Formats: sequence, C-alpha cells, structure tokens
Amino acid sequence: MRYILLWACVLVASCGNDEDTSTTTSTDVASSSTGTGGDPNCGGHTACVAPEPVQPSDMAQVETITATVVDQEGAPAANVSAAICGINVCGDVADSNDAGGLSVNGIGLDFIAPRFSTGYNGKGYAKLTAPIPMTNFGIIRVVGMPPLAMGVDLAAGSPAAQSGVTLGVPADAQIEFDCLTFAPEERKFVAAVVDIASWTLPDDAPAIDPLLNLDMLIALGPLDTHICPSASLTFPKHATWSTGATIDIYIHGTKTYDNYAPYGGWAKVAEAVVNADGSVTTREGQGIELLGTYGAALQ
Repeated sequence: MRYILLWACVLVASCGNDEDTSTTTSTDVASSSTGTGGDPNCGGHTACVAPEPVQPSDMAQVETITATVVDQEGAPAANVSAAICGINVCGDVADSNDAGGLSVNGIGLDFIAPRFSTGYNGKGYAKLTAPIPMTNFGIIRVVGMPPLAMGVDLAAGSPAAQSGVTLGVPADAQIEFDCLTFAPEERKFVAAVVDIASWTLPDDAPAIDPLLNLDMLIALGPLDTHICPSASLTFPKHATWSTGATIDIYIHGTKTYDNYAPYGGWAKVAEAVVNADGSVTTREGQGIELLGTYGAALQ
C-alpha cells in the first residue's frame, strides 16, 4: 500500500510532483521544488502566486480502475504511469502493459475529490486527470511526449524550442523544477501538440471537458516546472483557424496545491493570436507560469 496525507506533506514542505506516492512525496497532494543537491533551480517557489481556485469536495471510496490506453495515433501505449488520487490521499501507482492494459488500485481509501490520472509521473506522456464516474474506462487516449533526455535547455533569457513549440522565457525569469521527481538530466524542455478535434469526448479522453470545444492539446514538460515571470507560448495553429483569430488557452488542473485550475478541471489562463506564418502566440503580457497540459480553442 502506498499513500500520503495532504497535511503531512504540507507540514514538511518537501513534496515533489504532487501525486508521487512511491516515497514520502506527492505529485497532486502538494507541490514544492524544495531543496535537492544545492541546485538553485530546486529552491522554494518563484515569486508568482498560483490563483488556487476552490477545489472540488466530492468524497468516495475507490477500489480498482481498469482501462486500455492508446496513444494519439491509436496504438497501444505501454508504460503509462497511472494512479487514483484525491486531494487528501493517493492509492498505488501502476504502469500499463505492452497491450495498453491498466489496472490501478485505489485500495479502498476514502478520497476527497477522487480522480484518475494517466501520465501520472510526467514522463513519456502528458498528465491527464479525470473524474471517476465508472470503474472501467474502456479504451482511452493518452498523449505521448518526447523523452526528457531529448529535450532542450530551459534558461532565463533564452527561447526554448521543441516539437514546434517555443517558450519565450524572460531574461529575469526564475525557473524552478520539481527536483524530487526529475533528475538533473531530465530537467529539459519537451513538448507535444496533438489535434483532438476529431476525438469523441469525453469517451476518448475523460479528463477533457467537451464543453470547452478544444481543438488541440499542448503538453509541456518537465511537469510542474514554475517559470516567473510567465513565458510566452508559441505553437502551430490548427488547420481550421484563420489568421488573426483569437485562441483561448486553458490549463488542465492536475495539482491540488499551488493550482491554477480545479483538480481534474480546466481554467483559462491566456489568449493567443494566429499569426500569418501559421504560428499561434500568446498576447503581449500574457503567458504561462507552469509547465503541464494545456488546451487551445477558437474563441
């Protein structure tokens, strides 16, 4: 059995990527980049303050969830980490098998706001955190990401470009990684952009709110990296978007602490504009402060 309680994590102030229950840290149950190895990019949080919207408060016991995960191309997705977590406690962590099969144990814990996360550890797949209306999710999609070792350096004053996505990092930016989850060689910027307009929601991806009418997902890693002041975001446009169109950028709520969206939900964090060259860039003075899973929709 692996579990962790929220307040224990907050009191010690040494929690990693909120839900990581394999140690005394947690990925969704609290968040901090505190101190490992003297790395200045592993210190306390940046000056930016997360809005921390009100979290859901539904309660339930969850035993086991099963699913078959496929990637954005529809192929079975192996080694997808997954877990059942609430804002107070996490169950066991499991990985999908070669056929994409997943069986995740909630060990009957009393969860506050129980959610089912795939891409739980932020390595290889984007993190998606879904409500739990059922115990067998059937076939669901995940978003594959490049290996972190293939990423590019993330440094203040330097644009970071990977997979058609560019972060414009201000010269005075503080960058803080989740150093308890990501080793030094994994602290590299990676990205993936996926057209989801043809997906059937929420069946294909129960974490995505169909009412948002998202056309694309933009996954950015390393997961839960803080950038302050915010970085501009540039990515390729969707085929249906016209030059000059305004695009709404939403962050997905995979955190329960220092969160920008309700746990398992979505919140608008910026607007972007479609450029004549086919790229999309956040408006001047707007950007993103946290690396994770984002959605983009035509306004």
